[in-house]
Amino acid sequence: MLRIMTTSDTQLLNRLTAGLAQLEVPLAAREAQRLVVLVQLLARWNKAYNLTAIKEPVEMIDKHVLDSLSLHRYVTSGPVLDVGTGGGFPGLPLALCSPELAFTLLDSHAKKLRFVNQAAAAMALGNVTTMHSRVEHFDAPAGFATITSRAFASLRQIADWCGHLLAPGGKLLAMKGHVAEQELAELGAGWHAKAEPVVVPFVDGVRHIVTLTPA
Repeated sequence: MLRIMTTSDTQLLNRLTAGLAQLEVPLAAREAQRLVVLVQLLARWNKAYNLTAIKEPVEMIDKHVLDSLSLHRYVTSGPVLDVGTGGGFPGLPLALCSPELAFTLLDSHAKKLRFVNQAAAAMALGNVTTMHSRVEHFDAPAGFATITSRAFASLRQIADWCGHLLAPGGKLLAMKGHVAEQELAELGAGWHAKAEPVVVPFVDGVRHIVTLTPA
């Protein structure tokens, strides 16, 4: 059973709970505690393995967990492929919030996937598998209903590298900051793109979710 044991843990949980309310992500207290466990584990591993430039756990709540969960309402069908997952974002928070969907978290860096596997076990996530590969070399004949990427590449590169992995009727969800008209234009006629602004609690700056579907 997960329990909040320290003042620091309680501060993280309070911060997370406030952010979840702003995002309108319904999550029971026990599940929210599992996200705090994720941040605690990331902070410990980061000291040895440099998984993220963000060092403070509160900032990890804001810029990793809550930022990831700004995508939650867009992830409506699975299986889901999280490309370039890094330390497990957005894949791990999304998998916790959508236990009915199967998630594959892909990255080309083995040390990051070692952390992701450890974190998934610590969070008791039974719907997560990992894949060590570059996305352009990865193949999945059945495809994925949803493919997510966070600060991964340009929209053109995402479409080129991930398009073959989409199941019929599937969609690519790209988490971006500012989206330039030129970047959208470079997609060409083969894709429909819809960019929507999102607000991440406690995080300044412009955020967008770009939904790409084959034309």
